[in-house]
Amino acid sequence: MRKAVVAGIVGIGLLAGCNMTHLEGPPAAMSFKGGGDVMIGQYNFPSVRPGSFGRVDVTAELNVSNGELTCSGTASYHEQSVTQVVMPIACTDGAQGTARLVLNPDAWRVNISGVGIGTLSNGKQFRIIVGPMRGELDW
Repeated sequence: MRKAVVAGIVGIGLLAGCNMTHLEGPPAAMSFKGGGDVMIGQYNFPSVRPGSFGRVDVTAELNVSNGELTCSGTASYHEQSVTQVVMPIACTDGAQGTARLVLNPDAWRVNISGVGIGTLSNGKQFRIIVGPMRGELDW
């Protein structure tokens, strides 16, 4: 019995410090100023782990595509009730830029929502929506 209790305590301790990896996140969409197809995809979490002082350390990936063009980015940040993220973006046509996102995460990262803006190296401005698609990306 004593071994079972010790094993249980050790198991809980190991689980408390582990990484949760490859969590599937909410849908995401991106559009460019001046028209064009809306690119759709997902905002995923390859790594979510407990950080210091009760924070949660998150690595997130944005991947969107319209079938011809794909844009993606990765950022690491400390999650808060409202989180501001600066994410480098690279597209398959060679354009690069930076997205500035404001996210409102929930505890399980299922109902996360947010918006973002940015400009690519080719001068194109873009908007991003993360989460339930209730709005429009019209300029």
